[in-house]
Amino acid sequence: MKRLFPLLATAGLACLAPLFGASGATAAPRQITCANPLRAIAPSSQDTFVVTNVEGVGKQGEMVAGLQTNIEHFAFVQFAMPPSVPPDAQLCEVQLELFCNRFVGQNTPARKVTELLFANANRSWDEDTLRFAGIVPKKSAPQWTTDLGECAEGGEFKRIIAKPDVTTNDGLLESVQGWLDGEIDNNGLIIGPTRNDNLDDHRFFFTTRDGQLPPPAGNGPRIFIFYAGGATPTFTPSVSPTASNTPTPSVTPIPSDTPTPTETPIPSDTPTPTDTPEPSATPTETPVVSPTPSRRMVYLPIGLRTGTLYLNEAQAALIAPDGRLRRLWHRLSIR
Repeated sequence: MKRLFPLLATAGLACLAPLFGASGATAAPRQITCANPLRAIAPSSQDTFVVTNVEGVGKQGEMVAGLQTNIEHFAFVQFAMPPSVPPDAQLCEVQLELFCNRFVGQNTPARKVTELLFANANRSWDEDTLRFAGIVPKKSAPQWTTDLGECAEGGEFKRIIAKPDVTTNDGLLESVQGWLDGEIDNNGLIIGPTRNDNLDDHRFFFTTRDGQLPPPAGNGPRIFIFYAGGATPTFTPSVSPTASNTPTPSVTPIPSDTPTPTETPIPSDTPTPTDTPEPSATPTETPVVSPTPSRRMVYLPIGLRTGTLYLNEAQAALIAPDGRLRRLWHRLSIR
């Protein structure tokens, strides 16, 4: 079991590596080729149809293309080119899809006509005002013929496919390329019969964009464009910068204004102290010496000379001015 955990960890890292890329790599663009092309959708921006010598047909949720007793029906459809496709992109494949609700034609196989002519309109038009009695755009190049076959019961998408170096439907590829790079005015397509005489009846009823969800949902007309030549960047995490050892200095705060010190008040005159009077010498009373058989001088220490000295035959006493006994000597101590 202990050996299993390192194996699982290694396997997990191996699975994450393709998702996040190797550490330290820079963003590398994925080269787009026709082997793995990008896809964009050009939805219908307007669509309608007109009928020869018939006024006020309009859209009515369907557009009809074909022939009925030599009366031509022309479907008009214009596509909004996706801005995601660069003008110089290499077109790998173009698919025009029209949802066929039903087909009306001859039941005899030998007389059945299922081909339609696709051509560019030579001028702009408006689906709300386009009428046969007015100035109807004329067909212009590029144009091509496509055999759509009959429509399946319940309806089906008819897909017209064009590829480079293939002559089938080459006008579709040339038209889309011209609409993208601006070489051809995008006035949309006119879809109708290949000619207006000596043909049996054949009409295709295609769904318009009205009431439909935008493609790829819904059944409205659309063009799928598969292209290459650009580059789509794939995310690869970049290397985190190595932190330097030098610490980033913090911002030194701007000191606030130093408050101006208040003026020190001028001190008042110090009163001149009066001279302390020197104490006058306290007069000492002259001690009355009791008569003794013999007299001698007695010398006292300096610190004991203030006071009254009393003597007798046996001892001497020094009395302070306040009456307290300062010193007492015995006779033998007196020299």
